[in-house]
Amino acid sequence: MPASARPSRVALLGHFCVSLLGKIFLFKAQRLFVHGKWT
Repeated sequence: MPASARPSRVALLGHFCVSLLGKIFLFKAQRLFVHGKWT
């Protein structure tokens, strides 16, 4: 495994985490808009 493959994997993992957090945030924001409560 070349060392150059490692940063791209880390970047991909970071992008996945940000995307997941974004989905959670949008889901909670949608619930807040619809139900008027954050939880």
